[in-house]
Amino acid sequence: MALMIPLVAMFIPIVAILVKHQQRMTEIVHGSGGVENRAEVAQLRQEVYELKQMLHQQMIAMDSLMVPPAPVRREPTLEERLEQTR
Repeated sequence: MALMIPLVAMFIPIVAILVKHQQRMTEIVHGSGGVENRAEVAQLRQEVYELKQMLHQQMIAMDSLMVPPAPVRREPTLEERLEQTR
């Protein structure tokens, strides 16, 4: 029992230091870093949006440059051939 009192007395400041450190880390993570992260995420979203718009514009431009496919030649039916022979 005599040894417990000094050990408990030593643990109290250690626990206080750890709690204070945990509070500071929480403030850093949820405090000022959050604002920077939100701004960066918003900037990245805007950049992705602009890239998508450019991709769509390029796809439209490529589609307009494509040559239409050649018409498929259709074989005349039996009835059409018979009419031609008359």
